[in-house]
Amino acid sequence: MSERDGWCRMQVNVQETIYRNYQKITLQESPGSVQAGRLPRHKDVILLHDLIDQARPGEEITLVGAPHLLHPDCTTLP
Repeated sequence: MSERDGWCRMQVNVQETIYRNYQKITLQESPGSVQAGRLPRHKDVILLHDLIDQARPGEEITLVGAPHLLHPDCTTLP
């Protein structure tokens, strides 16, 4: 890396780069299950491996699994 004028120039190390296929979805409570006057709660979820592209927008799904929490500024996946 080299710094010039406050910018950091980075180069990708192709031999050590790992590319991962993932899908980010937002889970939201069904509007019918929420008390009147309240907004549905929601959580962002990152799907990996065989879970990618299994749900379509607007579908009601049941998600079962162990959560792996990521810091909001974290860009790496497990």
